[in-house]
Amino acid sequence: MVGKSRGQITDGLFTLNFYIPDTDIYAVDKILSQSCAESFAVSPKAFLLELKYLKGFTVKERRPYVRFRGGEMVMPISSGTYRTAVQCVGENRITFAFDLNKMIAALRQFKDEPSVQIKLNSAVSPFTIEAEGRSDLALVCPIKLDAKLMAA
Repeated sequence: MVGKSRGQITDGLFTLNFYIPDTDIYAVDKILSQSCAESFAVSPKAFLLELKYLKGFTVKERRPYVRFRGGEMVMPISSGTYRTAVQCVGENRITFAFDLNKMIAALRQFKDEPSVQIKLNSAVSPFTIEAEGRSDLALVCPIKLDAKLMAA
């Protein structure tokens, strides 16, 4: 260390000088929106059960994408279009899509919770999954709603 905002690493032959930013590089609280356009609750166990049902049809799919609105899930893939639903508490009028495998991974951390809140602002902005009384969250990036997802 050279100073508060500068650093230096050397092995005797080479010296690397670098700048250390004053702000926390991983300040998640600063990048997450403090408000949301919609928030609804689901049971993570029930949601995972339905996602695993859809996953059973994706053996030959590289990227299974799911459209979600009002608890209804639609997954158009090469072998057909598959549908299922999960009960939501609260309104979900924004149609959004997600990668099936990434949503399963995000919900697994909450599998023992009775309920989680899904908070979103739009179909294209990342949404969060949170459980009451916990300090962690899952941040999920949505998939663009293309013609295939919208037509299904």
